[in-house]
Amino acid sequence: MEEFTIRFADYRDLERLSVFFGRAYGSDSVFCDLAFVKWFLDDHAGSLGSVVAIDNQSEEIVGHYGFLQTKLQIAGRSLDFGWGVSAYTLDSYRGKKLGKKLLELVLQRCPTFGVFGFSEKTAHFYAKFGFSVLPTRARTYVKVLSEKMSEITTYIGKEEDANSLLFLPTDEPIKKLKDLSAVIALSESDLPRCDISSEVMHAGRNPENLRWRYFDFPEPKYELFGVKGDNDKVSTYIALRQVQLKPTQLTATRIIDIFGEPKDVETLLNFAAQRSEERGDVYIDFSVVGTSLESSFSKEGFCCLVEGQMEVIPQRVSPMQAKRNNEYIGLVSKEKDLDLSSLSEDDVFFTRFDSDRDRLVKLSDLTAEI
Repeated sequence: MEEFTIRFADYRDLERLSVFFGRAYGSDSVFCDLAFVKWFLDDHAGSLGSVVAIDNQSEEIVGHYGFLQTKLQIAGRSLDFGWGVSAYTLDSYRGKKLGKKLLELVLQRCPTFGVFGFSEKTAHFYAKFGFSVLPTRARTYVKVLSEKMSEITTYIGKEEDANSLLFLPTDEPIKKLKDLSAVIALSESDLPRCDISSEVMHAGRNPENLRWRYFDFPEPKYELFGVKGDNDKVSTYIALRQVQLKPTQLTATRIIDIFGEPKDVETLLNFAAQRSEERGDVYIDFSVVGTSLESSFSKEGFCCLVEGQMEVIPQRVSPMQAKRNNEYIGLVSKEKDLDLSSLSEDDVFFTRFDSDRDRLVKLSDLTAEI
């Protein structure tokens, strides 16, 4: 008998998956919550986006590779696409090539596939599977809104670096645009009006995907705003999340995603910065792999942190801590006429909306949201 079974998981595996995630990530991991796992790994076809390795002797799950299924928009085409998430093999089972076998099965389901957020060392693993790893990591745009930013950078041990990289706030309030009347709050019922696209490579922001991402699970809580265009359509939107910078009571706003027409992007950035300042946030930030909105953020007074510079603001906030910039992206496709080998950050647009770049981490976060 084979030592391990490698197969796709389904809803009957949820209990065993919960036990596995507890062993892998700790008993306070949000992946120990069955409702969260069912939502997060739902393949929208009645099963789970999950491949498991099962020890045939103990019948326990000992390895896992999850994937989120969506669409990839590239050069006028819409391709079935998967983001790799929550890949893990228990320590005592490493060295048995389970990670390789798990990924091989995933790629059978998702012939065009991406991984977002891994170290340079891990890049070698994906290169063996033909992944093209973009040469640059995610960049972060930051607008500092309060002098209390020094408390944050001091706490994470980055005050000296931050002083040379971050624009300090002025005594003048943010310059307000004369007309924000086109900006509307978006609810779930507004999603069918959204018609959001771009020429650069990106994961689809269709109404179904937006609903799953922002409304189908109660936490974290997001704020969505859009700009009304022709025929009452929404062609540009922004998603925001306010976070507490623990252990302090200070807050910041994360721009999870902003996408659409450049002129409307600037309107929404101005709106979001005003909103963030008025409610007392220390800063507002946005993380992205892509350069298409660089001039928009510059016009609105954001400073740009690239490569290792982004470590001067906390990438984790519960509690705050500095974190290395491991925001590499790797992409692979079995489409014969799709060459991903020469992609640069000028060709793509990926944000915290994509993969699992913004999700809860601990069970305690389920009730600790602002």
